[in-house]
Amino acid sequence: MKIKLILLLALVAIGTGCATAPQDPIALTKDFYDEPAKVAIYQKSFPETASMTMPGASCLLCMAAAAVANDAVSGHTKTLSTEELSTAVKGMEATLEEQGMGVEWVDIEEPMQRLPRFKSPEDSDYPKEDYRGLREVVDADHLMVIEFGHIGVERTYANYVPTSSPQGAVTGTLYMVDLNTNEYYLFDPIHVRVPVEGDWKEPPEFPGVTMAYFEALERAKIQIGNALAGKAPLEVAGETR
Repeated sequence: MKIKLILLLALVAIGTGCATAPQDPIALTKDFYDEPAKVAIYQKSFPETASMTMPGASCLLCMAAAAVANDAVSGHTKTLSTEELSTAVKGMEATLEEQGMGVEWVDIEEPMQRLPRFKSPEDSDYPKEDYRGLREVVDADHLMVIEFGHIGVERTYANYVPTSSPQGAVTGTLYMVDLNTNEYYLFDPIHVRVPVEGDWKEPPEFPGVTMAYFEALERAKIQIGNALAGKAPLEVAGETR
């Protein structure tokens, strides 16, 4: 029995040791815009409306209980538009063009799913995937990718028990890869969470939750603008990091 337990602990330790460390943020260098280049922008699927998530309610019964408890605010969240953030994303093109860059939006969903692994040096400035094969596909020097994991409202749980009030939330990633060297020129994780000020339990319009949501959108927009201006992600105010 002891031998089985030791083997199990060893396997857990090995699995923990092999876990991939998160990518560190990388800001654009100040001289990035000195030499004109062509940038291809790829945006992964973008939700037309917001949604509510309840991380931490992990078991099936926990998720069901959390869904029932938050049914009203979840339904309200679905009525909130994401257009404001979508407009800011589309505005990246104008920002790059103002800096003398050529810009083209591309749809490369299938090639992005088949990227080979990249044997990079021991350097966090390189992605795990090899993007260099996309250079001929997009006909550009750099590829900028923006994707959002969640846009809406979040309320954290510990199984059945809520550990926070609903809060505005935007999560995602903005990054740029040099298609010649496969080096990251930019890597900006977006983790914006805005708590509700005051009482959030005000159905059916939930004004506090609504304000927190749109404040989260605003902070995400600022972060995207700062990223293209070469400012470090940590310079963004609030809980963004």
